[in-house]
Amino acid sequence: MRSFRSFRPRFRPSGIVLSLATVLALTNPVVAQEEAEDPGVTVPSFRVSVYDWFSLPEHLVLEPMAIGLARDGDATVGLGYHYRRPIGGRMNLGSLGLESHVDSNGLFVPDKSDTPNRLFEHKLHLDVVNRAGIGSRTLDQGERERLRRIAVHYQRWQTLAQKDDRTPEESREMNSLFDEAQEYVEDRFNRLDVEGGTWNGWEDARSADSRNRIAASLGFRAGMETDQDMSNRQFVVEALTRWKILDNWLDFPFAMIRGYKTPRRYQNREGGPEFIAGIGFVDPQHNRRRDRFTGDRDSYGRVEIGLTHRAELFPLPNFDNDGGVTNDNTVRTVDLEFSWRYLWEIDPSRGSKRADLDKTSFVRARLIFPGRVFIEYTDGRLPMDIERNSSLRLGFTCDF
Repeated sequence: MRSFRSFRPRFRPSGIVLSLATVLALTNPVVAQEEAEDPGVTVPSFRVSVYDWFSLPEHLVLEPMAIGLARDGDATVGLGYHYRRPIGGRMNLGSLGLESHVDSNGLFVPDKSDTPNRLFEHKLHLDVVNRAGIGSRTLDQGERERLRRIAVHYQRWQTLAQKDDRTPEESREMNSLFDEAQEYVEDRFNRLDVEGGTWNGWEDARSADSRNRIAASLGFRAGMETDQDMSNRQFVVEALTRWKILDNWLDFPFAMIRGYKTPRRYQNREGGPEFIAGIGFVDPQHNRRRDRFTGDRDSYGRVEIGLTHRAELFPLPNFDNDGGVTNDNTVRTVDLEFSWRYLWEIDPSRGSKRADLDKTSFVRARLIFPGRVFIEYTDGRLPMDIERNSSLRLGFTCDF
């Protein structure tokens, strides 16, 4: 029987990238805008679209950091970045949605030989998202009636909150309305807080009748994987499916650690984990570093699986200028982000097996502190890496 490598196409993904870019450039985003403004189309205001569950940092994120390398005990500094730019608008296709963006990420260091991981990714994404989600939750009649009654109370609370000269009776009424809502919502749905003139978390509970259990998407990516100076690069085309659990089913171990059920920070209420699986083709014609170890520049198939998850570990107290603990509503927590990627070649060449490059695994665990300061541990290899390495990183995140 002929092997997979016998059927392997000598494709050039760069041509596919240009073709896909041309299609996206010719796509008229005004159509999506006109459809959204059609008075006959109902656009739900919350959680019926699941685009946000798969969102990435918009535009530019920079992360200056100090890096300690376990390989040789050296230390260096680095600048991580993540750039994302949407292309056009989102197009609605019935229960599906179509969106596209360019994405680039990597880690710069003064001497690229000191980098813990060499991978830079520059890719064009086209995603088809199941806007309705999978496994919608249904409330019984009693819960619906209770939510409608709380909605009336919320309108009354907002009216009183806008008054500058509230009487003591009105203030007590506000507290009573909120306490009743908080007890019911936090027991069944999510945390409820007062933030300015609103109830933070109320929209989550109000939309619970249409809340999705699982968000799903199918994406297509085309672009380059390179090292820092792009002297080694390979073209990639791949299809990727993503599934994210939207309920906090797996949050109970972290709830035991922090001592309360519903996370206080809204970024930690988005469920998880998110599972990733995909298949693609890689053209390493210009990856000279790989060629030195494998002696093979033929294109190959590649499978990828992975998962990501974020959780709230515990809260931190708020202090006043005198060092005392205050009771203000500022949310200060320590959070955990975890990700794992595993890639393997389909029917790898002898040179790839001999160099132990046919399988690649990478783990990242990050603790996030107030002020977006982080401590991160990484271990493994990514595409473009030859050696496995571990690192400990200390830095902070800033958005532009």
